[in-house]
Amino acid sequence: MRIGFYTEMMFPKKGVRFIAVNNGVDSANPTDNDFTPCVN
Repeated sequence: MRIGFYTEMMFPKKGVRFIAVNNGVDSANPTDNDFTPCVN
């Protein structure tokens, strides 16, 4: 299974917030996550 499934489908469904501190990614701000698939 690919990571995108979890970050885009499973985590929001379960109420999980994805945060990558070093990369400045926070799933609470979806407009800031344009490069998240590349980082994963």
